[in-house]
Amino acid sequence: MTSISAFLSAIRVSIQALPGGDKQLLEAQMRAVELVIGQIEKEYVGARITIDGERSFVKTGNLIAIAIDHPESRSLDPHVHTHCLIVNATQSPTNGKWYALSNEQILADQQYLGLQYRHHLVLEVQKLGYEIQLLEGGQFEIVGYSRPQLLASSQRQQQTLELAPENPTWEQRNTARLLTRSSKQHVCEEELVRNQRARLQELEIAFVTPSQPRPDLKGTPLTPQILEEAIAHCSEYQVAFRRQDLEKYILSEHLTCDLSRLDDLIAQNTELIRTPETNRVRYTTRLLIRRFPINLLPIRQSDGLNQNIPFRQKWISCQSPLDCPHCFFSQ
Repeated sequence: MTSISAFLSAIRVSIQALPGGDKQLLEAQMRAVELVIGQIEKEYVGARITIDGERSFVKTGNLIAIAIDHPESRSLDPHVHTHCLIVNATQSPTNGKWYALSNEQILADQQYLGLQYRHHLVLEVQKLGYEIQLLEGGQFEIVGYSRPQLLASSQRQQQTLELAPENPTWEQRNTARLLTRSSKQHVCEEELVRNQRARLQELEIAFVTPSQPRPDLKGTPLTPQILEEAIAHCSEYQVAFRRQDLEKYILSEHLTCDLSRLDDLIAQNTELIRTPETNRVRYTTRLLIRRFPINLLPIRQSDGLNQNIPFRQKWISCQSPLDCPHCFFSQ
């Protein structure tokens, strides 16, 4: 099994959903999870299959997943979240055989997939008429609650923050969360909701009333300037980066951004250059190539040079890769 624990709703969403009685927010949570699982199935799922004596990664586009919804934290606070278990098996669309799922990239991209989940959830919440506040790091909350109220309502979060250092990283927060985990308590939903409402009343926390629903709401437009920001950010840390890296930055800074035009904007961007790798899609920039001219750059196969060397080993050190007739990047 591959376990994905990235689908954790915002505290205010959880307060409104169960003790607040807005079951539409629970449906919004389910839709957001389904969209991310659909993305995993389309973009990530595959297996290592041997074809003609060569073992390689082959996308299969199908998976078996189990979603388990929980409405409370281990401290019985309002905390709507979904555990998703993906079965370690996928079926080849060509020969119908079943293979072990190659899950390395799914696990590596859990933070990115969590951002995608929050992106879908925030749009679903807005469609229901709630006003939202965007926070740092791709987080959001429903407007109408103060920060002290939220901290007081979440005993589980208080335990985590007490152990974590000031301004913790994602890894430090996650470590603190694991170290403060208590045993699960089993309480029926009726008693759970009654106790949660009583505690919220003690804290003088009132539920928010949403405005008029906006079912046709779309995300905010993705502009060339936002893409430039993402490229600049990724270029600071990587010589070559994936589309997912661009999306991760965009959503962390602009959670409601509509990514449907991203492919078009990438194609229109004259600074981005796709690398010649055949097993994955990555990009670099003309600026990076000029900045690091001694980097090893692949030779174009069409030049007919060194044909006896496998393509993955065809590298040269070039001072002017953008102008060199033998370099892929001079195309």
